[in-house]
Amino acid sequence: MRPSGTQAQAEPASEVLVDPIDDDAPWHRFVRKRLAEGEGNVDADDADQLEISVQAPSRSQLSGIGRFENNLARKGFFDLRTNREEESTGSQQKTDLVGKTTLTFTMGALGPLEMDCIAWTMGRWQQGTDAVTFGLRELCRSLGVSWKGQKGNAIKDAFMRIKATTITGRVWDATERKHTTIVFSIFDRVEIVEERASEHGPATRAAGIKVVLSEWVLSQLRAGQYSDFEWKDYRGKLTAAFSRRLYLLLESQEGTDGGTLWRVLIDDVLGQTLGTLDATRNASRFRANLRASGTEICAALSQYRSITVVAGQRRGEYWLEVRRSLGWREQRLARRRNTLPAV
Repeated sequence: MRPSGTQAQAEPASEVLVDPIDDDAPWHRFVRKRLAEGEGNVDADDADQLEISVQAPSRSQLSGIGRFENNLARKGFFDLRTNREEESTGSQQKTDLVGKTTLTFTMGALGPLEMDCIAWTMGRWQQGTDAVTFGLRELCRSLGVSWKGQKGNAIKDAFMRIKATTITGRVWDATERKHTTIVFSIFDRVEIVEERASEHGPATRAAGIKVVLSEWVLSQLRAGQYSDFEWKDYRGKLTAAFSRRLYLLLESQEGTDGGTLWRVLIDDVLGQTLGTLDATRNASRFRANLRASGTEICAALSQYRSITVVAGQRRGEYWLEVRRSLGWREQRLARRRNTLPAV
């Protein structure tokens, strides 16, 4: 992502061998020129072969911020399964931490790729605007994938899939201090512009994307109902999609004791919120995934002191217990002030 300092993923080193019989090869011409100039330390035998090693440049850490609206982080509208293509059109009903949610989609359910695209797009939004414009190449760099071929097409499809999804459910308005049941989309409009030399010719440059956020999302962002975070931590350190999904949920929760503690029952509601069926189909695996992701989050982010699964008072009852540093809430507010100054 060029504006925020992210560089493209380095290409691997390559080796090029020039045919030693070709007397007009560039290396032959160079050696002959050096010999003619009296450079006695040049061995003419060196002209037999030219080996060029292209040193891969060191990849800088991802920079910039991600951002996620709090209600969206608490709602079960992502599906972390890998076989989502089986359900390209239809609807889903879920019960998440905010309430009942109905998802209607025409291009498939939203998965980890869509989750990351939403977080990245919201991170580029600024006060006083309703649209975000960027190039496909810079987004792909931030996701660590190529902007050409299947990967680039998958990302373009992801934005169309987000636009094609309608969410019906209860949301919490922290400003008005009330719950409201609404029907909304995350994006109001998605435009993908591809420049080509001819109508059916190849693209002459990476696609440009313009996203207009929905009015409901905009009102929530303007009211400060979101969390933001360093992209290098979110995408660079949290390698598992489940870990990133759990992290988005944790960042949306204020908790108690000054934000240092948050506890939630490990049950089907938490599973549906996080986008997995394991809470009912394989409860032990669900708890194991929570433990593993908690370990990854704590290793990546120092403000998270511990994320543990603890047994409850009843048989078979377990709780997810999250402990954060004393300065977590203050750091969160300071980060918000620095990244989104008021107009």
